[in-house]
Amino acid sequence: MKDSNKFKNITELPTGTFQVKFKVNGKDFQPYSNTLEEAIITRNDYYIKHNYRPAYLFVRMFDLSCISPRLEDGFQVNSRRLKDRKYMPRQFNSGVDANAFAIKWTKAYNAIAAIYNGKREVAFLEQIKKEQDHLKPFIQTGFCRDLWLESASEIFGQYIPEFFDDEMR
Repeated sequence: MKDSNKFKNITELPTGTFQVKFKVNGKDFQPYSNTLEEAIITRNDYYIKHNYRPAYLFVRMFDLSCISPRLEDGFQVNSRRLKDRKYMPRQFNSGVDANAFAIKWTKAYNAIAAIYNGKREVAFLEQIKKEQDHLKPFIQTGFCRDLWLESASEIFGQYIPEFFDDEMR
């Protein structure tokens, strides 16, 4: 996970004041605050009211658009390993086989991602409160391998499906 000694979406200006910066759908929201505490409160209110989250807080869900035709014959499923999200594309000669794999894989992957993203949301809400209370940066973004593995284990226990062994080909 990315740990930073900077507050997300807050910039300290040379004048000693603070600016909260958001850009949503091409529109800027950039109020100024005299104190860091005011800036954090303004930012947190925006996070909650507009359901805005920092980039790289969540993992993306997949759908069947993860299947792509290859230049040579066949299809590729742009997939990730379930235990650690390592990129592991699978290649198939048949679109039917690629589709069957993608359906099974996306269902398993998205189930893990839903739990992972839910845990990240809970942690995020705790982190913004902590920032407001302590006036120190606490928000962590980026992928957390341990949290992903914990989320996968909630669904599959210690036997997380590989989907990439030889018998699947």
